[in-house]
Amino acid sequence: MFEIKLTFSYLSFDRIKDDWLTTKASLRNLGATLLCGDCYGRKEAIILVNRYNKEKALAIIKRFLVKAYCEVEKREFMKNELKRIFCGTLLKRQPLLQAMVVFDRASDEKNLLDSLKIKREFSYDGFLSFRLNSLKKAWRECVELVKENACLLQSDNTALLFLRFLLSTAKPKSKVVRICRTSKKLIVKSSFSSPKYFEQNDYRSLMNELIDLAPMTIYTFGTNYKQINELFEVKEVSDLRKCCKKLLLKG
Repeated sequence: MFEIKLTFSYLSFDRIKDDWLTTKASLRNLGATLLCGDCYGRKEAIILVNRYNKEKALAIIKRFLVKAYCEVEKREFMKNELKRIFCGTLLKRQPLLQAMVVFDRASDEKNLLDSLKIKREFSYDGFLSFRLNSLKKAWRECVELVKENACLLQSDNTALLFLRFLLSTAKPKSKVVRICRTSKKLIVKSSFSSPKYFEQNDYRSLMNELIDLAPMTIYTFGTNYKQINELFEVKEVSDLRKCCKKLLLKG
């Protein structure tokens, strides 16, 4: 058996607990045994896996850490930096923060994987504090870019242009996304996940989801959000049945 121990501070674990639940399920599907609990004021997870599945287990853990560092921790970093510089006023423009998270995403992931070495013990917070200096330097450059262009963010029209620039550097998670309006909900389907459902008036959550996916094309039925049309390549579908079929089947 191969054993890996991951440790987290309570504060860090609280930020990534949802992603950890998904990771635990993937590891258990691989046949791994997980022993999770508290140890000396920290969260601890011991993963036991057959040596034949060692590399697969490591790949699952790396995917979890890439998302945790390059999305969750990057968002936390950007949010704190914006508060420090702008006293929180720009955070009212919620899409800006999400666009900063996806900015240069492919480069973030590559740099992280180049430095990510998982041995028998891995401290999540230790890596966050001492091994992410090059990434944090790049993140600060993004913050400085926003700071230098803060005047553009006061107007909706120029803010959209700036958001489009940030999105132009983002690696798409899904090249195509479909959105369909039903009588009660908006259904959003990417090419890799099950449909997600949004309230029709929950524009903020919908926009954050689309910015995170950074699609090349969005197909819509029954929706007409001006900002989405201006940020993305949007094509309207006239056949509701055809749109919903693709939403609920292969995407």
